[in-house]
Amino acid sequence: MPKGLPVSNCRCRNRHLLALKLSGARTYPSVTFVDAMVARFVVNMMTQISVAYIVFFGILLMFDTRTSPDLPTIMLAFVMTGTFAFGIGAFNCFMFSILPIWQQVWSIFTRPLFILSGVLFIYDKVPEPYAWYLWFNPLVHVVGTMRSGFYFNYDAAYISHAYVFGVALSFMLVGLVFLRRYHKHLLNR
Repeated sequence: MPKGLPVSNCRCRNRHLLALKLSGARTYPSVTFVDAMVARFVVNMMTQISVAYIVFFGILLMFDTRTSPDLPTIMLAFVMTGTFAFGIGAFNCFMFSILPIWQQVWSIFTRPLFILSGVLFIYDKVPEPYAWYLWFNPLVHVVGTMRSGFYFNYDAAYISHAYVFGVALSFMLVGLVFLRRYHKHLLNR
C-alpha cells in the first residue's frame, strides 16, 4: 500500500474496495482477438458435437441402421471439421473486416458448396472428369471420413487427411498472420 494513504483514515464508505484498488488486485489482462476467436470456436464446437451426439444416438436407438460406429474415425472427422472451420473462420474474420463485400461473395460461394461436398451423393459414384475436381474440396474428405466411421465396409480410398489439415492450417496461418498484423487498424476503422 502506498504511503500517505492510510485506509483507516480514509473518508471512503468501503475501505476494502479502496484497498483493492490501491493494491492493483482488480487489474485484469486484456482480451485479444485470439481469445474471442478461441472462445467462440470452443462454444460452437461443443454445441455441434452435442447436437451430433443426440442425433446420431437417437437414430441408432430408434432405427435398425446396421452400422457399426468406429469412435476414433468419427472423432477424427470432428477434428478435421473443427480444424478446417477454425482455419476458414480466421481467414474470413480478416476478410469480413477488411472487405465488407466479402460477406456477400462468401455467401454466394458457399451455397453450392453444400451440394458439392458429398453430403447428398457418394463420391465414388461421380464420373471421373468431375470426381477429380471434387477431390480438391476438403469437405469431401471430411464427409468420407465420417461415412467410413459409421460404415465399416465403406472404402474411402480417396480420403487424404493431410490435404484437409494442410488446407485448414494454411487458411488459419494466413488469417491469423493478417489479423495480427492489421488488428489495430481494423479496430480503429
